[in-house]
Amino acid sequence: MNIPHYPQSYWKDHKPPHSFAPLNKDLTVDVTVVGGGITGIVTAWKLAQEGKTVALLEGRKLMDGTTGFTTAKVTAQHSLIYQKLLKTFNEDFARLYYEANMEAIHFLKETANKLAINCDLTTQDAYVFTGKSEMQAVIEKEAEAYRTLGIKGGIAGSEVRKNTPFAVAEAIVMQ
Repeated sequence: MNIPHYPQSYWKDHKPPHSFAPLNKDLTVDVTVVGGGITGIVTAWKLAQEGKTVALLEGRKLMDGTTGFTTAKVTAQHSLIYQKLLKTFNEDFARLYYEANMEAIHFLKETANKLAINCDLTTQDAYVFTGKSEMQAVIEKEAEAYRTLGIKGGIAGSEVRKNTPFAVAEAIVMQ
């Protein structure tokens, strides 16, 4: 497998979005959304669908900040977070975090289908790997958190360790 050392962001690798003239007059709107990343753009779009007049403000270029440097991957797996959420907050909070992320994934799929957007949207399992044997216990605690929260997934099978082009001591998968 040839993994690029410095992969280019999807957003930076494609045609830049339209640029707009600076705002140089007063506007009266129902809602002002500050930030032209994916969250700001979707928020402004959803508000406009609800009949609100919306101003979307971006200080630089659309999709250029945090969003600009992402891979365009949307997931409910953000490193080994669920065990931390359970310990720091509680089960309800951790489950709400998971459900909100899954709802975002569902929203993207539904929107792409509804608007017939050909964006190569695919659903894949999400993995977190470690090459350090001392991290195995941490990943096992995360798998326990998955079980507690009813998250589909858990410790990845030995075939993952065999079929990965780098050394893997342990891995967890979210399906």
